[in-house]
Parts: sequence; C-alpha cells; structure tokens
Amino acid sequence: MTDEATDQYINRVANALQPSEEESIIRRAALKKRRSVSHINGLTDRIGLLLEMLRDGDFKFTWTTRAIILAGLIYFITPADAIPDVIPIVGYVDDAAVISVVFRRLRNEIERYKKFLTDFE
Repeated sequence: MTDEATDQYINRVANALQPSEEESIIRRAALKKRRSVSHINGLTDRIGLLLEMLRDGDFKFTWTTRAIILAGLIYFITPADAIPDVIPIVGYVDDAAVISVVFRRLRNEIERYKKFLTDFE
C-alpha cells in the first residue's frame, strides 16, 4: 500500500469511527500486541505508545487525533489485511507501514505526549 493509499485508508476509517467503538478497538489491539512477536520497525513499541496515549486520561487531544490512532489500530488488529498476519514476519510489514504513517501524521502530538510524560514524572 502506498503512503497515499494509506492516508486515504486512515482518513476513510477515522471519519467513520464513533467514540463508542474506541474501547473495543483498544482492548483488541492490546491483546494482539501482547500476542505479537513482531518487532518490525519497533511495531510493538509504537503500538504500545499509541495505546498509552489513548488510555492516558490526563493527556488531552482532539477526537480527530484519537480517530487517526484508532484507524491505525484497526488495521493492526485486522488479520486479513494487505499481507495476512498469519505469514510469519512478512505479515506485519504492512501493519508497520500503516503505523509509521500514523506516527508521521501525528508527529507533533506524539512528541507533545512524550514531553508530557517527562514533565509529569
């Protein structure tokens, strides 16, 4: 999937999301992360940071940002995506690419969150 196609996917899914779907997506992504052995491009670390952002009640950001994160997590939890996750290692390459696009799009918010964490300590 090209970056442009990934951006379109993220936009389409993010625009269709409802706040009521958030907890289910978070729960499923956390479960898949725990079961995942993939460390492609730090995928599990990146998923962990996104989940932490979503769960942190003290850190405030817009629904649009939440929806973009959730759209990336939906791709991650979908087993039959562009490259099925059942294919060892290779199955997570497309997931890592989608999460990389989420990180690029939300670079400023992610940096703000990291600063928030260090300021909070």
